[in-house]
Amino acid sequence: MEKNKKGFSIIIAFWIVLIVTLIALYVLEYIIPFSKNVKGIENATKSYYLSLSWEEDALFYIRKHGLWAENIKSFSGPSSFAYTIFSSWSFLPAPWHGTSDFDKDWSKISPSNSVQIFLPTGINWTNIKIYFRVPYFSDNLEMSSVWAIINWQISAKTDILNSSSEIGQRFTKTDICDSSDTSCTWNSISWKQGFKLDNTTSTISSFYGSNCWVNYECVLKFSIINELIAKKLTSTIKIPYLEYKIDFDWKNVPSNVVRIDAKGSSYWFRKDFTLYYPRDFLINAYDFTVFQ
Repeated sequence: MEKNKKGFSIIIAFWIVLIVTLIALYVLEYIIPFSKNVKGIENATKSYYLSLSWEEDALFYIRKHGLWAENIKSFSGPSSFAYTIFSSWSFLPAPWHGTSDFDKDWSKISPSNSVQIFLPTGINWTNIKIYFRVPYFSDNLEMSSVWAIINWQISAKTDILNSSSEIGQRFTKTDICDSSDTSCTWNSISWKQGFKLDNTTSTISSFYGSNCWVNYECVLKFSIINELIAKKLTSTIKIPYLEYKIDFDWKNVPSNVVRIDAKGSSYWFRKDFTLYYPRDFLINAYDFTVFQ
């Protein structure tokens, strides 16, 4: 009788082990995928914060070396990162990175947003090409104003050259392309004249040659000085901004904004960020003193 009890106990134990094993396998079918999802969330979050941390590292590099410093930094491994700082180009804006809402090869210039460029040495002004255009908001538009629309100015350490009010010295409607003009005509600036602080005249190229001997010590500025009124046939409309781009003939100049491309990855997850860091400029309120 005892032998039968022992055999029966073995059978019960076998079934208990089998049931427990089946339950464990059933539970693991849910636990393993869930744990994989948790690990994926962890790696995705890690890649996000890696990218942010290296954006901050790039900003620290800019703070330490100046706004025109460029750098590439990367690290490879299960957890990797990379960032690139773009601070200069021979075109302003850099291709595909303009601020216009309609064409990313162009940027905005408006009454509240002037264009200011830190000038390097060695610029050949006769080859500089400057383009202004009415954005294609909805219909083909052209400028209506008969007055000067865009003022220019060069600031040096010890002197300033302000554009003359004489005809042709500032940019008018004839210098601004229509919104449908895809082959926009460029403007030259080297021969344009202005007045220095001592009230004597000088061209841009002459002033630059005499005062801008140190990299980035001079600043070229373009400002909107009249209302932006465009027209279509006989109707007129006030527009918020114009588009511009400048070709410096293969001479790299500091961009108006520093672009930082940062990426962080953790195993199979990656996060990319692009940060635009504006340069420090004089506020547009200073234009008020120029036209008094």
